[in-house]
Amino acid sequence: MEEYSNEEKPSDGEIYRKVRQYERGGNVCFKKRWKARLSDHGRRGLQQLLDHGDGELTAAFDSLLDIPGLWDGMRISTLHKMIGMKCDEGRSAV
Repeated sequence: MEEYSNEEKPSDGEIYRKVRQYERGGNVCFKKRWKARLSDHGRRGLQQLLDHGDGELTAAFDSLLDIPGLWDGMRISTLHKMIGMKCDEGRSAV
C-alpha cells in the first residue's frame, strides 16, 4: 500500500519517479493513479518532458530514478522553462 489517509502530498519529483517506475514496469493503472496527483499544469509539463526531442532528457532523468532522496526538490511545473531555454542541447565547438 502506497497511500495513507494522513500522509502529506508527495513532491512532484516523487510523483515523476513513481510514474516512470510504473510505466517501465508496464503497470498502466498505477501510472495513471500517480499522474492524477499532478495539477493540470504539472501533467502538461510532464507530457512536454516525455514528448521532448529524441528522449535523451527523459533518459537522463530516468538514469537517476534509483536515487529516492534526489527527487524531493523537483518541480515538474518548471520543466517547460528548462526545455524552452534549450538546456539539454549540446554546445558546438567554436
